[in-house]
Amino acid sequence: MSNSTEQYTQFQIDSFCDLIWHSDNTKESNKLLVDIANKIPVNSIDSNKIGIIFYSILLNHINIFEILLKRGVDINLPYNNSNKSSPFMVALESKNEYIIERLLSIPNIDLFYVNEYRENVLFYMGIYMDNLSLFKRILNMMLD
Repeated sequence: MSNSTEQYTQFQIDSFCDLIWHSDNTKESNKLLVDIANKIPVNSIDSNKIGIIFYSILLNHINIFEILLKRGVDINLPYNNSNKSSPFMVALESKNEYIIERLLSIPNIDLFYVNEYRENVLFYMGIYMDNLSLFKRILNMMLD
């Protein structure tokens, strides 16, 4: 891959992340996001060292999240170089039960991941989870 191609791809990734962050949720911007999400490398990381999967989780862009899952995104990819939380941890922090449930449905989800600060899924569950039945289900999955 040539340097100019790499830069163009990084430019696309950064533009995508900027667009998803500042999306006005119009039909046109959603169509553009979907189009880009289907083309850029699925495990892309922007210039801030954040994987694109995290933007879809943090900003509740379910359609982008589903596209990335369908395309085979690494669901255990660390958040960034500073805290390295997993997508599942970020979903717990965001309290997005749909995304939590979707991630739990994927066989290779790492429920025992520990980030840079030695925080694990149980730590995030204790701080952020309000849904007791989901909390218990995750615990049962961890014990199986």
